[in-house]
Amino acid sequence: MLAIAILVAIVAGWTGTAVAHASLVSSQPAAGSLVTESPDQVVVRFDEAVGIPPEALRLFDSTGKLVAIGRPEHGDQGSSAISATVPELATGLYVVAWRAVSADTHPVAGAFTFQVGTGPTGADAGALIPKVLAEGGPHRSIGWLAGIGRFALIAGLVGLIGALAFPVVSGSGLDDRRWRGWTTIVAVAAALAGWLSLVFQVPLSAEGGPSAIVHGDAWSAFLQTTAGKANLVDAIALTVAGAAMVLQRNRSGWPGAAMAATVVAVAAAAASGHGASGRYEPLPFLLVAVHLTGAGVWLGGLAVLVLVTLDRAGAATVDDRTDVVGRFSAAAFAVVAAIVVTGVLEAWRQLGTFHALRSTHYGQLLLVKTGLVVAMLAVAALSRSVVSHRLSLRAVGAAPTVAEPRALLRRRVAAEVAIGVAVLGVTAALMASNPNPASASGPISQTLVDRDVIASVTVEPARVGPNGMHLYLSGPGGSLEKFGDVTASLSNEGRGVGPAPVPLQPAGPNHYIGTLSVPFGGTWTLKVTALVSEFDERVFTTELDIH
Repeated sequence: MLAIAILVAIVAGWTGTAVAHASLVSSQPAAGSLVTESPDQVVVRFDEAVGIPPEALRLFDSTGKLVAIGRPEHGDQGSSAISATVPELATGLYVVAWRAVSADTHPVAGAFTFQVGTGPTGADAGALIPKVLAEGGPHRSIGWLAGIGRFALIAGLVGLIGALAFPVVSGSGLDDRRWRGWTTIVAVAAALAGWLSLVFQVPLSAEGGPSAIVHGDAWSAFLQTTAGKANLVDAIALTVAGAAMVLQRNRSGWPGAAMAATVVAVAAAAASGHGASGRYEPLPFLLVAVHLTGAGVWLGGLAVLVLVTLDRAGAATVDDRTDVVGRFSAAAFAVVAAIVVTGVLEAWRQLGTFHALRSTHYGQLLLVKTGLVVAMLAVAALSRSVVSHRLSLRAVGAAPTVAEPRALLRRRVAAEVAIGVAVLGVTAALMASNPNPASASGPISQTLVDRDVIASVTVEPARVGPNGMHLYLSGPGGSLEKFGDVTASLSNEGRGVGPAPVPLQPAGPNHYIGTLSVPFGGTWTLKVTALVSEFDERVFTTELDIH
């Protein structure tokens, strides 16, 4: 408990920059820009390598009609960009809707406008943008199923690691048929969970409905990503482990094939999700691998204790199992230390600041997980006291004061396992959560709409200190329609700052640039006011998480 308190204090004082999913860095044509001639292609560039899901790029004219374009591809732009050729475009306003799959398998999406030529444009673009932004996204059922798949995978892998490692850390024999039976069940369940997770991750990353499971393009796009390949290897490795245990269930000797396949599965799991992205590579891979292995040895080992070692069908008293339980308890103490250290380091790498623990969904989930782990350790301390008392009595040759502590110990260990299952549930939610949705390592790009007026805002680098801002406006008549007074302000209500005016300088037709001076991290409110006519004012408001 003292170690946890020290590490929490370290977390409270950390500073840095958060990492998140892939962020749009730039586009061609630029958001809100005016081009005099029809572009040959549309390009979106990101701050990391991305996968290309079905309908990665879609082009709409001002009436909402879908314009046929070429197949989206990385092309000469590299793996961090997606491009598609476009036909000759007539004068008018166009909307580009884009989608991509981050390196950590999470989908990202957005939309922006550009205008071709200086002629009149359609008047429906303002209504089209909200519709385009609202389109896409995974079917609600897929989100739930993918979450269940992630939980099943992590639970199966943790259970398998613990079952295979238990004889090593506890010194128990390998000839226990009940242990082999449990390990076989866990291995088969983990294999099924691996494929289940893979199947439901495909439509989630493609932002499609259940039908995307049988969509070849969706599978191709997902398996293009590092995480997609890792998830496939994970499922195959767990299948090998399950098959190895089934074939060796009634034999003696070390299940080496199952262990080797599990090592591969751990490596594959560490190479996917948040372990496949972010700063300080290859640190993410090492942290996740050690954290996952430690969790497996601890929680998976506790499951063996409850269901095999301390099961009522086993020995009549706990004395027959005291040495095994004692050795596992000692090993678990060291494993928990590794879990805590790697967990804190990964949280620091993902969030970057203490403020993000409270201001982001990822940070809030992390606090819940930390609370559950602390509760689990408190119950573990009670269990350890029973074992320590038993060992001390044996050492001095005294008779035990409790005739039958097995039931008490089993209940306490079962409580640890129950809390551990809840920890795995929160972990599955963390795997799908963005550490900081609005504050990535690149700029913040947002499209805001007020009826028939569109504002495209980019803030870079979205960190404490000076930040450059680009503002593009597009009115009912298109990108060339002149606005009256355009103003911007920045405020932080939580800290009682502002609203402070943001000076804007014209940089082109309805293009303004300014500088946001952000003195400290937090959630800031940016407000843009544009005068369409003497009696028609439009107001755009958005929140910026800057750290």
